[in-house]
Amino acid sequence: CDWLCSAFRMSLLEGDHDHSIAIHVTGNVNLTNPFANVKGELFYPVHCAVLGGSLSLLKWLIDTQCCPLRSIRISCTAVQSRETVTPILTSFGRSLLGIAMEKESMDLLRYLVVEKGMNFTNEKDLKVGTLAKMLEKTLRALHLSDVSASENHNNSDINSVTRSSFNGSLPANHLNPVTTEGKSDFLSDANIRADEALALELSEQQKRELYSEESLEDEVHRF
Repeated sequence: CDWLCSAFRMSLLEGDHDHSIAIHVTGNVNLTNPFANVKGELFYPVHCAVLGGSLSLLKWLIDTQCCPLRSIRISCTAVQSRETVTPILTSFGRSLLGIAMEKESMDLLRYLVVEKGMNFTNEKDLKVGTLAKMLEKTLRALHLSDVSASENHNNSDINSVTRSSFNGSLPANHLNPVTTEGKSDFLSDANIRADEALALELSEQQKRELYSEESLEDEVHRF
């Protein structure tokens, strides 16, 4: 069991999704207990997943395996009892949000804050420098997202105008007269043009023959 727990902890720290699940399938890993003391600090599996930077593993632990994100402490007095909800911490007091900020992982922070409802008001000892760096990174990411959306919108407008211009300049039956519904009309027009050309050619031929006959009569009269 100790070997499996150590292997599971290492696979989480390395962000190895498949290996972590394979070890868990053995049934000898407890996801709700902290791992043994590692370099003087106790970690829960969810902390190791954040340290490993794996969003898929963190989601698997929380959404699939129902690992808790918060701990509930109940204090009882002679008058009343009170519940205090706090984020799950390592033995050094590090939280999931704090570790994610140290790693500057936008995906992990978005998941924990937006999808799981964690907030920074419960965090302690957050460094101003770390907060400023993450705020700057967030603003840059939002700017790139806006620029990308604007470019996609402009490209869509250009493609729409190009299609409209193209469709307006060339009729459908001209693009592919064999496969369009106006196939018969196209062929009919082609036949009419062919008949007109043939009639013109016959007319020219008749004129040449008539001219030849008149020339021949002139020659006969001359003799």
